[in-house]
Amino acid sequence: MRKIGVNLLFATLFLSLLPSHASSCLESINPALGANPSFFNMSDPVNQGIYNLNISADEKFYLLVRSAFSEAPLLTSMRSYNMLLPFSCPPNGTEVTDESYIHDAWVRTITVMPSVTDEDGNYWALPHGEVLAAHNYTIRMPRSATNVYPDCGVVYTILNSRAELLVYANGNYIGNSDLASYEVNSTNLNVTAELSVSASVRRDYYEPYCYCCKSSKDGCEETCCYCKFSRSDVDKEQANPSTSIGSKVYNFEASPNLTMLQCSNSSISPVSGNLSLNTSVPVQAVSIFFGGARSTVYAYGLDITTILGPHNVLEARSFDISSHSLKTFISEYSISPSLILVNFTNIPPEYLNPPSVGLIVVDLFGIQHNLTSQASVTCPINPQIELTVPWFVEKGSNFEAVVKLSEGGTSIPNKKVKLLYSGEEFTGTTNSAGEADFTLTANQSAVEAESDYDGRYAEVRAMDVVAVYESSLVSYLLSFLAFLFILTLSYIGVRFMLGGEQ
Repeated sequence: MRKIGVNLLFATLFLSLLPSHASSCLESINPALGANPSFFNMSDPVNQGIYNLNISADEKFYLLVRSAFSEAPLLTSMRSYNMLLPFSCPPNGTEVTDESYIHDAWVRTITVMPSVTDEDGNYWALPHGEVLAAHNYTIRMPRSATNVYPDCGVVYTILNSRAELLVYANGNYIGNSDLASYEVNSTNLNVTAELSVSASVRRDYYEPYCYCCKSSKDGCEETCCYCKFSRSDVDKEQANPSTSIGSKVYNFEASPNLTMLQCSNSSISPVSGNLSLNTSVPVQAVSIFFGGARSTVYAYGLDITTILGPHNVLEARSFDISSHSLKTFISEYSISPSLILVNFTNIPPEYLNPPSVGLIVVDLFGIQHNLTSQASVTCPINPQIELTVPWFVEKGSNFEAVVKLSEGGTSIPNKKVKLLYSGEEFTGTTNSAGEADFTLTANQSAVEAESDYDGRYAEVRAMDVVAVYESSLVSYLLSFLAFLFILTLSYIGVRFMLGGEQ
């Protein structure tokens, strides 16, 4: 409530500073339809339904615009809408200049097209685009004297008036109309619009002059008066209102780093890897192509926001999406304004035969950038891994596990390997024979070994099982086997004796 009250107070104070006709002009605009209500087909039942909803005027306007733009590219549609906006009165927040003859002089840089405001509040504009400005002024003379005595005074006559709009981008002149094109080569854009209004007015001065128009021997019986021309001069007046807006320039640069953690070494072995995409600016999406398969990470989307109400100028803002295509090989991803990380896995080997990948980035303005030439595929060497463990181990006793790495029959020394056993991770380095030995305490069966991708060799894993037994169980089994052995010998002996007697 406090914020609403402050905004209402500010609006009231601002309107009180405007000329009365400008204030009434703003008040005549329906904020639910903006300054161009004819843009919306209000005979459409859908639009009628939106307008009759019990929601705020801002919400109604948003829904009407989204309905009108449903089938068109957003930035293109917003430009078309903004170009049709009439500015018969100055938008909210515009400084209005009033002089003796020059009145209601104002100029406003409405928006840069296209432009996008990101989630951090950065206002982005392309290195080349358009500036939309608006301006107006009137020339009004003070009341002139009738020069019918006693109304003697000054008669004002306008000799000439002139107005010129000047638009600059980063200090360079770009045009003299409400729509001007710019092109800059910098990281920031500052757009300034200046309105130069001049007026020349001739002032004719008349003074009361009285004389005796009827006299007698007693003196003047009647005095006659009229307005007598005294002199003339020319009064020149100048007004120079100006306005400016600033933005960051959206210079897209990207540096992709595609790493294949594992390439296929058979017709059934899947492929995995990751992509690190560094960008100079936020982007909407990145798509990775493996053969005929496409996977996309969506970072940001665009939506509509309004400025300069109640005229309701349209601009674009970005919002976080953080999603990816449903049918995808993407396992994990993370998104920030300047970095997108993507992990992909389980790619069928036929999609990388031959090993190639496509990479397309859609920037914040919807422009596609093909970075395929910067995303070359280099497959690492697929090593062989062997894990050797004993078949049987008594629980609680130590046993040796040996991990061996080789490639084409040649040992791989000085390679880090990991062993996972009983919830613990053990690390080691292969010796000259390509082997790493681990001493483990037996308490479970599964043993896993792995070697991570190191820039040359692909990641590889192996698993084996060791039978872990209790010592009491072994004693029981040995006793049971001895009993069976004695029982068998007894049976054989009995059969032998029975056979001998016969």
